[in-house]
Amino acid sequence: MRFLPLGTVVILKNAEKKLMIEGYLFANENDPSVTYDYCGVMYPEGRMNSTDFLLFNEDMIDHVIAVGYADEEQRLFMDRLEEALKTE
Repeated sequence: MRFLPLGTVVILKNAEKKLMIEGYLFANENDPSVTYDYCGVMYPEGRMNSTDFLLFNEDMIDHVIAVGYADEEQRLFMDRLEEALKTE
């Protein structure tokens, strides 16, 4: 799996509202053994309080509206993240 960069805007399957990716590999609060690929916030509103986010997996994405900023630092981080996931 190759993660999308932070700031990427997506629409999930069976949804109309856009989400912007703001984080990776979040644990489910009710079951910490379950992790989600992404944490996102509503776009363009962003995070309005500490609970304004949605956890989702790659297979829940219907389509990508805009890809977030990526540079060499981001690509190196993605490589390290991918390697860490392979060792689990």
